[in-house]
Amino acid sequence: MSLSFAHITLNDLASMRSRHRAQLINALSGIKGVHLVGTRAADGTENLAIFNSVLHIGADPAALGILFRPLSVQRDTYDNIKETGEFTLNLVSTEILDAAHQTSAKYESGQSEFSATGLTPWYSADHGAPYVNQSPIKVGLRFEEEHTMAINGTVLLVGRVQEVWVPEGAVGEDGWLKLDDWNIVSVAGLDAYHQGTLIERKGYAQP
Repeated sequence: MSLSFAHITLNDLASMRSRHRAQLINALSGIKGVHLVGTRAADGTENLAIFNSVLHIGADPAALGILFRPLSVQRDTYDNIKETGEFTLNLVSTEILDAAHQTSAKYESGQSEFSATGLTPWYSADHGAPYVNQSPIKVGLRFEEEHTMAINGTVLLVGRVQEVWVPEGAVGEDGWLKLDDWNIVSVAGLDAYHQGTLIERKGYAQP
């Protein structure tokens, strides 16, 4: 199939409305994971926020990262992680999508998004940050390091994986996690949610 292309220049990007530009640029990285990040402030207040910017950092040691927008405004999730050193990542399923998206609303500091959205906090015996009880796949992490990007002040915060909770039988003999068995949601841009299905697994490529 032959395609015709629209050319969007640097000047075009600069002249776009900020929200329009944000939607477009967020979508350019394709469909990606969406996670609920659970934290607890030093005073015990629970916080929950949806993120589309979780990155695989490495497997040995196991580490994941989150990109935060510049810290020029209140960032409760970031502040809580720095205060307590702990946070959770909770994959979003279709069953909790509406509640998960609602956590993106700008609630007042001190108000728990768990209470506001009807999602249920759950704690393991070995981790101090709240998990989302309804999430089928949960990861507990401890703060390890952070890096501020010179280009725009975005902050990459890296956490070391402390524990993982998955349904019984979800992990295959080779370590593969079949996400589409659990109705896991992904996102393109800021608010367009998708549900993926497996096409096929391919073998390790050789020259």
